[in-house]
Amino acid sequence: AQVRDAYDVVIATAQAALKRDLDRESSLGDWATDCERDWAGADVAIQNGRGLRAEMPAGPVTLRDIFNIMPFDNHMVILDMDGALVREALEHGVDRSRALIQVAGISFRYDRDGARGRRISKIKIAGKPIDERRIYRLVTNDFLAQGGEGYSPFSRAQKKDMKRELVRDVFADCARRQRLVVAPSGGRMTPAKGAAR
Repeated sequence: AQVRDAYDVVIATAQAALKRDLDRESSLGDWATDCERDWAGADVAIQNGRGLRAEMPAGPVTLRDIFNIMPFDNHMVILDMDGALVREALEHGVDRSRALIQVAGISFRYDRDGARGRRISKIKIAGKPIDERRIYRLVTNDFLAQGGEGYSPFSRAQKKDMKRELVRDVFADCARRQRLVVAPSGGRMTPAKGAAR
């Protein structure tokens, strides 16, 4: 009963429902990665699409809603990665064998059925073309950082800082600060012309 009461506390209001999508950029994915990136002060945030397990309903947002979105005890991880590794992680994240990656701080075109190494194009970070030699600050969760879903590029990061903060606590704090949760603008991931969605 105590847990029920705690988890039914309203912490924010969602202007409209934030949806998830395993095959496309989603409003929930945009919001979640924005929260992660802001928390870390990172250049880029990456979230596995299947890791977001529920949608955020319109109206009152409770801690139970946040727990349903992120029921796992995953922790935040900050990594230093060169642009070549970031590109490799994106390539892996758009492969059709898994849910589409969700991102913040970065934009690109993708072809989920493209040949290996050619699925991603026109990558920009902070509005500038990616520099494959530059070191970027990237934030993700410990599941991916430890190679979950085959994300081996993270294991080759120059630096990996495992944090104590749970991903869902970052989401909850983000919702509290915003008070009114609004779907971020999309357009971060655009299917290449002629590519199957």
